[in-house]
Amino acid sequence: MPVSSPRAALKQSVDDRSVVEGQPIRTYRPDIQGLRALAVILVIAYHADIAPFSGGFVGVDVFFVISGFVITGYLVRETARRHRASMITFYANRARRILPAASVVIITTVIASFHWLGFPRGKSVAIDGRWASIFLSNYRSIGVGTSYFGAQRAVSPLLHFWSLAVEEQFYLVFPLLFIIGSIMFARRATRVGVPIALLAIIAGSLALSITQTASSPVVAYFSPLTRAWELCLGALLAVILPRLERVPQRLATSATWIGLALIATAALAYTSTTPYPGSAAIVPVLGAALIIGGGAAASKRGAGAILGTWVGQRIGDLSYSLYLWHFPVLIIATQTSLSPIRWWEKLDLLALIGVLSVATYVLVENPIRRSRHLVGRNGRSLAIGAILITGTFVFCALAGTSHPIPTSISPPPGRQTVSLPTLEAQVKAGAARTEVPKVLAPPVGSVSLLNKPSWLDGCFLTVGNQDLLDRTTVPICIFGDPGADRTMVLLGDSQAHMWSTGFDRMAQEQHWKLVVLSKGGCPPWIAPATRPGGGPFPACEAFRNFALREITTLKASAVFVTGDTTPLYRHPDGLTKLLDRLGPTGAKVGVLGTIPWYRNNWQGPDPTSCLSTHQDAVQECNLSRHTLDHVFGPINAVLERSSHSRGADYISVTNLFCTSATCPIIVANRIVYQDPLHMTWIYSDYLGRPIGTLVAPTLATASNQPASVRGPRTAQSP
Repeated sequence: MPVSSPRAALKQSVDDRSVVEGQPIRTYRPDIQGLRALAVILVIAYHADIAPFSGGFVGVDVFFVISGFVITGYLVRETARRHRASMITFYANRARRILPAASVVIITTVIASFHWLGFPRGKSVAIDGRWASIFLSNYRSIGVGTSYFGAQRAVSPLLHFWSLAVEEQFYLVFPLLFIIGSIMFARRATRVGVPIALLAIIAGSLALSITQTASSPVVAYFSPLTRAWELCLGALLAVILPRLERVPQRLATSATWIGLALIATAALAYTSTTPYPGSAAIVPVLGAALIIGGGAAASKRGAGAILGTWVGQRIGDLSYSLYLWHFPVLIIATQTSLSPIRWWEKLDLLALIGVLSVATYVLVENPIRRSRHLVGRNGRSLAIGAILITGTFVFCALAGTSHPIPTSISPPPGRQTVSLPTLEAQVKAGAARTEVPKVLAPPVGSVSLLNKPSWLDGCFLTVGNQDLLDRTTVPICIFGDPGADRTMVLLGDSQAHMWSTGFDRMAQEQHWKLVVLSKGGCPPWIAPATRPGGGPFPACEAFRNFALREITTLKASAVFVTGDTTPLYRHPDGLTKLLDRLGPTGAKVGVLGTIPWYRNNWQGPDPTSCLSTHQDAVQECNLSRHTLDHVFGPINAVLERSSHSRGADYISVTNLFCTSATCPIIVANRIVYQDPLHMTWIYSDYLGRPIGTLVAPTLATASNQPASVRGPRTAQSP
C-alpha cells in the first residue's frame, strides 16, 4: 500500500520539524518516488484489466518493500540522533498522512455502493468499511474466505484496504521490536543485532509464505505473517544503508536495472493463476530491493534515470490517493455495468480516478499533513486520528443498520409446487416480466439471510466454516419419507446442497428416503480437488471415499450426482471414473446437468444487487440462453456422453430455469438465484414436483432392494 508523499519517498517519514529542520540529512530519493509511481501504475493496470499487465498485482509487494525501508530509515536516524526513536511522533505523523484520505474514501465508497449497487450490497460494503476503518480488513477477507483472484462472494470495493491493514499491523509491532533490539544490542544494534534479527524474520516469514500458499492460499495472501518478510527486507536495506552507499557505482547501477527487469518480468508474466505470494513473490520483492539498495550508490545512468523523471515524481506524489480511489471506482463501475467495460470507458474511469486523487491530495492530504496546528503537536494529531477512526467506524455501522432486512417471507401466491408443464409456462412468463412483483420470496434484501441451509450444518460441510471444510464425514441425516423402503442419495458439493430442498419434497411425494452426502467446494468427480481459494484439498478426496462407502452400506437404490463442473474441463474422465466406482454399489445413477450460472455468463452486479437497482427493468438482470449454451453446452455434452457410456441417466435441468432464449431471475414470484452460482432454497423447494418428473425414469429403473440405515447415526430433518 503506498504511503503519501508530497516531495519524496523518504522525507515523508521524518516530516516533523524537530527532525528535519537544520539537519543536513539526505532523505530525498527520486528513484524511490518513481518506484512508487511504477507500483501504483501496475496495480491500477491490473485491476483495470489492461493488457499486458496480467501480473500487475505485484505492485503491492513493491510498496511493502518501500514501506519497510521508510519506517526503518526513520527509526535508524532517530536512534542515531537522539539515542531513541519517538514512537509518539511517528504515530502522530502517520495519523495525519493516512487517516484523513482513507476515511474520505471509505465513507464515499459506502455511500456510492448504496446508491449504485443497491442496499443489499451497500450493507455488505458498510461491514467491509468497519473492518477497513480499524485496519483489520485483511482478517475480514480471511474470515469470509475471499480469494483475491476470484471468489464466490462479490468483490468488495474496499477489498484493497487489506494491504493498508497489513502495513499498519506491521507499523504497530515492528517499531517496538526495533527499539527493544536497539536496547539489547546497544550501539552494535544497527550493525549486527538488528540485521541478524531481520534476516531471521525474513527467512521464517518467507518459508511460511511458501508453505501456506500451497495449503491455504487465502490466508497466505492476506496474512501479515506471510507478508512480513517483504517489509523486513526493506527494513534490512535501511539498516545496512551505509554499507550499500559504498558499493562500487558500476555494480550498483547494474543492480537497479536488474531490479527493474525483475519487476517488469513479474508484472508481464504472472497471472491470476500464479500461486501467490509464495516463492513467486521473491521476483518482484527482490527487484524492488535491488532498485532501493542499488540506488544508494548508483550513477545517473541507473534505473533512477527513468524513475526519477518529473512524471514519475508527480505520480509518486499522488500514489496514495491513486491507490485508495482506483479500486472503488473500477469495481463499482464493473458491478453496475451490464456489459463488459470497453476501452474508451476505461479511459473515462482512469480520468475520474485521476481527478479524485488530485482533489484528495490537494484538499485533504496536504492541508492536514502540513497543518501548522498539527505538525509538532502529537496530542492533537493523535486525537484527530482517533476521531477519524471512530467516526468512520460509527458511520459504517449506522449505514449497515439503516435498511432493516425482513426476517420473514410472505408466501407467494398460488401453489407451493407445480407440474413441469406449468413451471415451464411460468418460466416463460418470468422471461417477459419487467417489474419486481409486490410479493417476492425471499425479499430482495433478505436473500443471503433467509437462504438458510436445507438442513443443519452438521449434515453439510460448508465452505464458509473452516472446521466443517476440513471434515471428511457427515452424520447420515434422513429426509424425504423416513418410513420408505427405498433410499436415494444426492451426492456432490454445494450444488447438491442447493438441490436438497427440492429433492426432499420430491422424495416425500414419491415415498423415498433421501440421504444427502455433500461437502462444499468438493465436486464428486474423481479428479484432483482444489481447496476453495486454491491449493490441494485432501479432505475432499477423503470425503469422496467416505461417501462411496456410505452408499454401499445404505444399499441405495438410486444415486443422483451433481457438482461444479469446472474440474471436468481439465479432467473430462472424472465422471466416468466416478461412475465406475459407483457401479459395484448396484445403484441406478442419474447425473444432473448444470443449472444456469451467472459466473462466466454475466457481466454486471450479482443477481440480487441487479434486482435491487433494476426493479422497473427486471429483464436487464436475466441471463442469455445463448451465452449459457456457449459456456455450458460443451460440458453438459461431456456429462451426457460419460453418463451414457456407463449406463447412467443424464438429466438436463435447463428447462426448469430457461426458455429457448432467456433464463429469468424471477419465476412465479420467487427469486431464482441466491448468488451467481446457486439457486435460492425457496426456488429449489418449488422445483420438487418438476424435478420429480425429470428423475422419474431413473427411479423407475432403480433397484427395489430395501435400504438399511445403520445406527447410531441420528436422523434429522430440515
